Amino acid sequence: MAARDQKTQGAGKWKRRVRDWLMVPFGVPKQRDITWTEVHNSNAFWLVIDGIVYDVTPFIPHHPGGRRILEELRGTDCSEQFRRNHRNVTAQEVVPSCAIGRIVEAPQATATPSTEGGGVVVSQP
Repeated sequence: MAARDQKTQGAGKWKRRVRDWLMVPFGVPKQRDITWTEVHNSNAFWLVIDGIVYDVTPFIPHHPGGRRILEELRGTDCSEQFRRNHRNVTAQEVVPSCAIGRIVEAPQATATPSTEGGGVVVSQP
């Protein structure tokens, strides 16, 4: 088997392992209404994707992009970044057990990619 085929096959196995881990029920609490103030002040890793708040704290060690990007997006609406990097799935499919509630206010901050250093810039409307 060619090296490229082996690499692709290995990536498929890794994706299946992560997908299996994500489907493990964590005893998800009943979802509730959450304000942007709560999102910004949370000590956990809360992200907002398409109006749903996700506590991705248990997923950090398994995130393929590493911890840094989650730290940079923490407390923001990162819907665009999620769609750009996860084109074939929705957040509900990837981290369903991490959903903790729904945002009840208009967005106060959005994350946009930085042109320098690959980071993220958080802007207020």
